[in-house]
Amino acid sequence: MRSGIVVAATATAVAVGIEIERGVGAPDGVPLAGLDAGVGVLLLVEGAIATVRRPVSRTGLWFSVSGVAWFAGTLGWPLVFLHRGPLVQLHLSYPSGRLPRAWTARVAIVAAYLDALILPLARDDRLTVALSALVVVAALRTFRASAGAARRALLPALVAAIAFAGVLSLGAVLRLAGVEARLTVLWTYDLVIAAMATLLLVDLLRATWSRAVLTGLVVDLGDLRGPATLRDRLAAALGDPTATIGTWDDARGAYLDENGGEVVTPAAASGRTATAIDDDGEPVALLVHSEAVAADGELLGAVATAARLAVDNARLAAQIGTQLHEIAASRRRLVEAADTERRSLQRAIDHGPARRLGMVGSLVSSAGDAIAPTGALLGREVQAAIAELHELADGLRPATLAEGGLPAALAALAARSALPVRISADVPRLPDAIEAAASR
Repeated sequence: MRSGIVVAATATAVAVGIEIERGVGAPDGVPLAGLDAGVGVLLLVEGAIATVRRPVSRTGLWFSVSGVAWFAGTLGWPLVFLHRGPLVQLHLSYPSGRLPRAWTARVAIVAAYLDALILPLARDDRLTVALSALVVVAALRTFRASAGAARRALLPALVAAIAFAGVLSLGAVLRLAGVEARLTVLWTYDLVIAAMATLLLVDLLRATWSRAVLTGLVVDLGDLRGPATLRDRLAAALGDPTATIGTWDDARGAYLDENGGEVVTPAAASGRTATAIDDDGEPVALLVHSEAVAADGELLGAVATAARLAVDNARLAAQIGTQLHEIAASRRRLVEAADTERRSLQRAIDHGPARRLGMVGSLVSSAGDAIAPTGALLGREVQAAIAELHELADGLRPATLAEGGLPAALAALAARSALPVRISADVPRLPDAIEAAASR
């Protein structure tokens, strides 16, 4: 239905435009009048094709507005320059057709409309040259600010903008130089505008701009940690600020948005529709958007694919994060259990064998000369056994660790080293499990 309306409106505009051309006649000759009418028809037809084939882009709108303004200019003053505004916007807003973000491009578009609507400005040759220079600067700045696929998509727009600016200033420059070449300028002007408009339409239909949008979207979706959400980035890629996405939740059996609200398929005749995104038959997400977006199946399919990958990656990242948390918790429990066992064994050594050997050593010492010299040897062996038991206990969990923390434990270890060791430690007291793990 939308296509039928566009075709009917275009046919009406073409008929009216041709009638205007016939009514005005051919003051500059029939060939030039025919070319002038052909440019207007071309702009209107290209606008209809772009609107039907690439509805997500507003480029078709500016083709059509330029065509209407072109035929309106045939009526003469003060409408003769009316087409300048929409043509500049066509070149500087390509490929999305939306108002560019760069301030230079916005200034150039506003200046072009003022020039188109205020006749004294349009008839001032110096201002015309200044407007042409501003258009070139804005196109170059927009092109240089882009990169990768987006820059390749903007190349035709850059060429078209420079060509239009050149032909726009051609007559003004010649008049300022005192050169009379009115008919030559008019022929050149019409031919360049027709050629550049056709260049943009062909590039638009090749979907180079769609690939640029998709490339930028994939890069954006690679890191969702910024302020822009998944919904925001998908909406920008589709050119539909009202677009939203819900991811499938098995527990609730519904699609949920980023705030936990349920996303449902819109009602019929609401002007909105939904695209289900699945993975081997399993529901992944639901993308709700305007019906105009659905008409550009190529772009919608590419964005849906990128959205599925983003949702899958987010789920995978969440699963990996949960598993890493579980592994870390498991390691912590193992370290704590091992440290508990070492403490238990240390207490058993101190209160068992070491204590008993200490008592034996005391008895041997008290026996004195009665059992000498065997007693002296036995006493030394008992002391050696006690020392070894203490070393074993310290190896399990050094006593210095409990008393002075890691710096003291490290200093004790360094003192037992066969190599010279210098310790530099400024560590506060940590949980027992961490200190034990670090010491070992």
